[in-house]
Amino acid sequence: MQIRNVPIKGNQVKTRFSEVKQDRLRGINMMELKGAHAIFLVYDLTNQESFEAITPMLREIARSPHASLPRTLIGTKADLALSERVVEASTAQKLANSHNMPFYETSARDGINIEQAYVTTATAMIKQANPGTVNSDEKKQSCKCTIL
Repeated sequence: MQIRNVPIKGNQVKTRFSEVKQDRLRGINMMELKGAHAIFLVYDLTNQESFEAITPMLREIARSPHASLPRTLIGTKADLALSERVVEASTAQKLANSHNMPFYETSARDGINIEQAYVTTATAMIKQANPGTVNSDEKKQSCKCTIL
């Protein structure tokens, strides 16, 4: 689990990000999502199979009590050369658009789009969990995001 303070509208929002290791044969353990306020769906830009696993995850989430949680699609390894890319950004963007979720290509190594993905997702979590509080003067807020 990673705990991170994310600045949103002048407030520091404490977020907890925990990763769920998914068994591709068994699908998502929905109990792992208990208490989550948002979901990161993560795939590897150099691995088509990891991208193709996103759609079944989205179907499982849609059938679960967590269907209304904000979701963000994340493609990792954006720092690698274009020749190493297997999943095109346009393909991932189409998937994200069809499910009304933001999409970011990120690089942990170079810090590409990491902060933007956190802020966008944390803002959506807070808006959904506490409507109206994102624009308030509340200084202490906390949310949990699950990474699939």
